Amino acid sequence: MLHVMPTPASSAATASAPPQTLDATTMAAVASRDAAAFCVSILPAVSRTFALGIRALPGALGQAVLDAYLLCRIADTVEDSPSIGSRRYSILRERCRAFAEALQTVNILKDVAVDAERENSVYVPEELLRAHGSSQSTILSPELLASNRAALSQLIALAWHDLEEARNYLLLIPRRAVSIRLFCILPLLLAYATLRDLVQSTAMLRPGGSVKISRREVKSLLMTGSMLVMSNWAVRRLVARVRRKAFELSFA
Repeated sequence: MLHVMPTPASSAATASAPPQTLDATTMAAVASRDAAAFCVSILPAVSRTFALGIRALPGALGQAVLDAYLLCRIADTVEDSPSIGSRRYSILRERCRAFAEALQTVNILKDVAVDAERENSVYVPEELLRAHGSSQSTILSPELLASNRAALSQLIALAWHDLEEARNYLLLIPRRAVSIRLFCILPLLLAYATLRDLVQSTAMLRPGGSVKISRREVKSLLMTGSMLVMSNWAVRRLVARVRRKAFELSFA
């Protein structure tokens, strides 16, 4: 049975109380490996006040704030450990923003066409596109494909940098905090794999296009990441391998 960990502010008050069982919606998100749905569902258990404000934010902005907030709560939870030093906690707080920013930037990059066509939304900055001779209104124009792809290069570079910070964030989490490490490693690996494919693709800039890694790779990363998450050395090796080429186990 999965349970919700008490937040730092309420841990003293709930020390003698039984853990809160996850509701059916959250359990369904866990069973389907739907990270976005899990974050939305778990938020009220972490903070009812922040849940109201975050849910009022639209689209990608709301998701980015939600991701960043939950990652900061992880840092707070780790801080409650009596053996974690103030220096490590400070670094975790600094890097949690990069973790959330990395995940959100990769999502924006892989779904440029989807967001433009289905939601009439473009999250690539207008200034960046104009600097390459394009604009948000012409981001899917075939004749400007090369210009638009060049404009995304800056965001891709930002995503790589933030992913490295996110990896370091994960490696700083104490190895005994297994559930927190597991919570972080799968979205991190999926983001690395997706960004790897983005570098070689223009599908996200074509009508109806998107960049997705294979289901086999998703399963392979889930299994392997879960097995290796306790070893910092193994996590580094796995991330480096995923960054180079597709990671697919033959039996996945």
